[in-house]
Amino acid sequence: MGALVRLNLRQYAKIAESKGWKTATAASREIGCEVSTLSRILRGERACGGEFIANLLVAARPWEFNDLFYVEADDAEDVA
Repeated sequence: MGALVRLNLRQYAKIAESKGWKTATAASREIGCEVSTLSRILRGERACGGEFIANLLVAARPWEFNDLFYVEADDAEDVA
């Protein structure tokens, strides 16, 4: 069983709007990540890593972890 941290896209959109992040480039600059990383996360192609999580939490203050992220658990059982 594994788990991934995913970005809550609806909440991210609200926060980005409130912060004035009109493009992925502007948001990535404020978050401190590569625009390609943010784009892959927004498309659901990549889970959020520790550095991205920490940087977004700082950039998106006063919002907190539970406002921005959720844990996606893989509930599939291993077949032996």
